[in-house]
Formats: sequence, structure tokens, C-alpha cells
Amino acid sequence: MSIEEDATAYKHIKRLPAAHYLTVDAAGIRLHKYWSAPLHELIRYSDASEYTEHFASLFEKAVIERIPSTQVALTLSGGMDSGSIAAVTATHASEYGQQILAFTNTCHQLLPGDQEGHYASMIADYLGIPLQLLACEDYPLFDRFDSPVLQTAEPFCD
Repeated sequence: MSIEEDATAYKHIKRLPAAHYLTVDAAGIRLHKYWSAPLHELIRYSDASEYTEHFASLFEKAVIERIPSTQVALTLSGGMDSGSIAAVTATHASEYGQQILAFTNTCHQLLPGDQEGHYASMIADYLGIPLQLLACEDYPLFDRFDSPVLQTAEPFCD
């Protein structure tokens, strides 16, 4: 089974390709590409540790560029990905006096072996980040289903 890249939940509405924007005006409809991955740049280091250093530098830059200038909230799963993002964010936020808060979804009653909260708490404690554990059992299926905020086809943020 394959899914079309431009498919959406709506029959006559298509998704834009990655790194594109659409212009609609009296002249018509035009698709514009605003970015391409720099695939032509081959990186070769003499020492293998330089690859790790380069990745760490790019990762830190990518995270910092996405940190808002006000308060910071993040989802912390207790895994390596979100934990790494939280570590960079916490370091940057503390340097600039920003408030940071982490959220973790837990499912102890539904999944008795769920350890997300445990590992997320360990990371949050180590980084000094306040953590709110949100038990999925506290949010019944279809609760707030009629809320306008939840009636979108795509995720959004105010």
C-alpha cells in the first residue's frame, strides 16, 4: 500500500510538497520551492570524532533556532530524542533566563509496564526542568471532541 505524498483527508484538497509555498493571485496559481537540502556538500573528516562534533554542532544550532523568545514548553518522552532536545533547550533557556516546562504523557493503567514518566522524570530532574505528568486515563476517548480547537485536519499552534 502506498500513500500519495500530496494526499489529505479531503478529496479535492492536496498537501504542498515539503519546502514549498503556494501563491494565488489574479495571474493564477504558482508553486514555489523555497529550500533544497544541501546534498551536494560531501563532508570528509580525517578523524571519526569530528563527525560527532559536527553533528552535535548542527543539532544544537537546529534546536536553538527553534526556541521561542518567551516561555518554552516541550514534550519529554524519556527517550534519547526528546531528552537531547530538552538538554540543549534547558542550557539555552537558562543562559537567557527563560522559563521552561516539560510535559509527559503516561499510561500506567492502560499499559502497566509504561516507564515514560519514570525516564522523563529522571531527565527532567537532571536538567532542572519542571515536569508535568499527564495520565492518558484522565482524558477519556472523545473527551472535548466537540472543541473547536480539536476540529482541525492538521496540527496547529496559536
